Amino acid sequence: WQHGTGPTGLTHAYGLDVAEEDGWHWGLTAERGDLSDPKAGDFRRTALSGSMGITRKSLNWSSALEFRDESGAATRQTWLTRNSFGTSLSPDWRLITKLAYSWSRSGGGAYYGGEFTEAVAGFAYRPLTNDRLNALFKYTYFRDLASPGQLTVTSATPDYKQRSHVLSADATYDVTPPLSVGGKYAFRLAQVQVGRTGASPWLSSDAHLGILRVDWHVVKHWDLVTEGRHLRIVQAQDSRTGALLGVYRHLGKNFKLGLGYNFTDFSDELTDLSYTAHGWFLNILAKF
Repeated sequence: WQHGTGPTGLTHAYGLDVAEEDGWHWGLTAERGDLSDPKAGDFRRTALSGSMGITRKSLNWSSALEFRDESGAATRQTWLTRNSFGTSLSPDWRLITKLAYSWSRSGGGAYYGGEFTEAVAGFAYRPLTNDRLNALFKYTYFRDLASPGQLTVTSATPDYKQRSHVLSADATYDVTPPLSVGGKYAFRLAQVQVGRTGASPWLSSDAHLGILRVDWHVVKHWDLVTEGRHLRIVQAQDSRTGALLGVYRHLGKNFKLGLGYNFTDFSDELTDLSYTAHGWFLNILAKF
């Protein structure tokens, strides 16, 4: 049970989490609060969510479902679900899947709605007889209509829809204990629709991405990472090339913290169409 006040209002939250000895876990939460937003005005939010899953040596599964109701100067109902599943197919191969979906509707009309879908299926490869090699093959379906409440970096209302299919292959090989080389290739089959009401036609925006990467384990806890990147947009007949540099610090056996600079303006995630990735970045990596 939680109770708190802050600059945005008063909230009450109640939760229950249970973890069984055989790996099963589940939880329930409820939240109710009166919030103040300088743009949307005062409103009351009620949220309910439930989750369950299982964690074992060769199997991981979790699912969560949440409902939010907001009423006040404007009304909004939102459904969200998050799901993940992973299992070992053999000593060398592992299946990983993920599904995230959100649906939001506002009393102000269809223009203020939002929708998000991300479905991922992939295979991770790490052969027992050659632990110097790691590879990941992945398919992603991505569909997004950001609500007007989510502003872009220029504080403008998102005014386009996206639906994309992305295939990618990523591999890393340890040449020597301190030196690793790797690469990534990804292809995006995408369509973009200008406007939020569905009146405009869908326009193609296919792309190819290639990355070459070198990791150098400089000293005991420090790594230096450098990447060469090339992006080609098919329909626009546009190409962009650049580099990325980063320094990573190991935090124990399972985490790395990195700081770097991206000299390009595009992301290595092809579902990102914003071209705002240029500049400094902070990255946290975990492995289990």
